[in-house]
Amino acid sequence: MEIHGSNITYNVENVLRQNILNSDYFRNDCSKLTTWEAVVDEIFYHVDNVEPWLSGNARGPSTAFCLLYRLFTLKLTEEQIRETISHEDSPYIRAVSAGQYWSSRSTAACQGDPQHKHPAETGWIPIPALRVRSQEPLELVRTVHARRRGG
Repeated sequence: MEIHGSNITYNVENVLRQNILNSDYFRNDCSKLTTWEAVVDEIFYHVDNVEPWLSGNARGPSTAFCLLYRLFTLKLTEEQIRETISHEDSPYIRAVSAGQYWSSRSTAACQGDPQHKHPAETGWIPIPALRVRSQEPLELVRTVHARRRGG
C-alpha cells in the first residue's frame, strides 16, 4: 500500500510519537510482537479504548496507539489492512486499523489528492445497515423518573 507522508513518523504527532517510543509497554511488549497476527491478538486482549493517551495521564500513550504504531512499523500489506479493517472479533481491532489507514492517507487528504477517498467509498470499510432503536428503553427511563418525582 502506498504511504503518504513520512516512513519514519508515519504521520503521528511528534509528542505522541516520542512518548510511544519511550514507553515501557512499547519497548518491552510491542517490540516482541513480530507478526501482524500477534498485534491483532494483542489488540483483542488488551485494548479497551482508542484514546491516544492513557486515562488521567497526559504523558502516557494508550495501548491502542502503541499497537497502532507497531502496525506501522510492520509495514502491512494492503490485504492485511483490509482484513484488519473488516475484522469481526472486536471493534477496537477495526478502530486501530482504521487509524492506520487514515494516518497513511492523511497527507494525501490534506494536499487535496483527488485519488483520496473515504474508506467507505472505496469498499474498505463495510457500511452497517441502519437500525431503528426501540423506544422501550426511553419509556422505562421516563417511568423511573416519573416515580422518583412522585408522579
